[in-house]
Amino acid sequence: MPLGVNAHAGAWLDGVQVAAQDLRLQLGGAFLTGASPSGSTGIAARPGVRYGTGNPLLVQASSGMNITVNAGVAWVQGTASATAGMYTCCLDTTSTLTVATSDPTNPRIDNVIVQVTDVGTSSSTTVVTLQTGTPAASPVAPTLPANSLLLATIAVGANVSSITAGNITDKRVYSVATGGIVPMTNVTGGLSGQAGLYAHDLSTGRLKASDGSGNAAQPKIGAFAPVKQTLTATTANIAPGASATILSASITTDGATEIKIEIGCYGIDQATIHAGDWGEHQIKLDGTIVDSGRFSWQMPAASAGGTPEGCGAGIFAAYVTPSAATHTVTWVLQNAASSTQSVRIFIPTGSPSQFYSTLRVGPAFN
Repeated sequence: MPLGVNAHAGAWLDGVQVAAQDLRLQLGGAFLTGASPSGSTGIAARPGVRYGTGNPLLVQASSGMNITVNAGVAWVQGTASATAGMYTCCLDTTSTLTVATSDPTNPRIDNVIVQVTDVGTSSSTTVVTLQTGTPAASPVAPTLPANSLLLATIAVGANVSSITAGNITDKRVYSVATGGIVPMTNVTGGLSGQAGLYAHDLSTGRLKASDGSGNAAQPKIGAFAPVKQTLTATTANIAPGASATILSASITTDGATEIKIEIGCYGIDQATIHAGDWGEHQIKLDGTIVDSGRFSWQMPAASAGGTPEGCGAGIFAAYVTPSAATHTVTWVLQNAASSTQSVRIFIPTGSPSQFYSTLRVGPAFN
């Protein structure tokens, strides 16, 4: 067995003859993001239009049967072999193409493509061109030729004399440098690319990531998964001077991320409302209070009937950066009433979820 194997001639070595294929593989494909799962080998790259200002290589309706193609740069994966490499195309000015005359009876679908013809001589060409489809009652787009990249499809109706914007479907995909974020018009149908490839969904503004199997997943930006506990039934009565744990959650932190602990309380009541009584919500981390908030009952004006009103509902939050470990977060309710009245967190019988009380813990920026 050999101890080594020759690679392609180095593109930056002095005195070495470098073929066009060497340049395609090492200066084109080497710097582009990896191929999709349908790509043949690890040296293949992601073909597509270089994203940028001016909406590069966008196909638009013009007048009559004319269309225009914006200036732009594209990368086309060679299909002659697994080692063909990436061809480049640069259209340096917006150009006009004329769609072939429509069929009098049946519609058809045309392609607008970048096509490379590589015959190894000065006769080789790179063109942006129309690929005319076959008229049919239910037409399909023609099969792409070798060494080509699809920019758009055009629905050409029967016996028409003009192409409108509604006839053109943008089919551009984009390619970026290795490690770059690929702009995509819509990734709801999946994301073709190696695992870890990121895409910016231009239709939603959201960041998505490929799982390597054609699926688009929402990246997890938090250092750990948030947790939520929900109180769905009224708590037991808490006597004056006593306290009770309402909800508890466990979370494993990394020691560097600030966490937000939030409690949302629906409502607190007493068997007989007693003005001047008060209680306290306590947020505890491993048994130590990290924040608290008091509530009390107030007596309204006599004109309102003079009946005390309950309170204590609301949202309370604490921020803390705990050590790297698994921690217990608890929500404790303390009854500090001067009367003999107990308190409880009240959840109406059969209430919908908006009346539930909750404890949430997660990274502070989520």
